[in-house]
Amino acid sequence: MADQAKLARTLAGLPPEQEQQFQTFMAFDPSVRQWRNSFQNRYGEPPQIEGGDYDYRAAWADGARPQMVPGDTVPHWSSVGKAADHPTMWKQEFMTQFGVDPDAQAQQGFSPAMQEFMKAKIGRGF
Repeated sequence: MADQAKLARTLAGLPPEQEQQFQTFMAFDPSVRQWRNSFQNRYGEPPQIEGGDYDYRAAWADGARPQMVPGDTVPHWSSVGKAADHPTMWKQEFMTQFGVDPDAQAQQGFSPAMQEFMKAKIGRGF
């Protein structure tokens, strides 16, 4: 679990030395290059690093790195940097409430409580 104090500091901005490390990581790390290329191929534009609905600095400071997940072609960052209005934040809330990943649960079906949760969070069930 993320250290809340560390995240609060990150949201306020990284100290200069850490900012330099973050910039170097974002420019040269192979996992970031794969993520950027895959993102651009899928969405037709580069990811928005500044001012979007994901705080890459908070994720990086927490140790997150882009990783492949089964069934997808674009590496994913952890949920640590997601803003409350991020389009997939509901998945983290789902995992917290039900203890399972909704993507994995889809193969087995969703309980009525899970259906209601998804309707409330994303406007539809599955």
